Amino acid sequence: MMDMSNPGVMLSAGVISMIGLGVFIHGKKMDDLKSLGIGVVLMVFPMFVGSILIMWGLAGACVAGLYFGPRG
Repeated sequence: MMDMSNPGVMLSAGVISMIGLGVFIHGKKMDDLKSLGIGVVLMVFPMFVGSILIMWGLAGACVAGLYFGPRG
């Protein structure tokens, strides 16, 4: 679970969730299910990860999958 006493974890979770919200809104406008799914994942998973490095690593992997993944 997320460490509520560490401000770095809280700030990182907020930034990653905002990026996820942007990806979700973009996916909704473009009617792209892959962007919608990755946006939801980016908004939700930071609540369950307590490490900043793991959090940013997973966020980077999600964004890379969105960018380099198959177009649909």
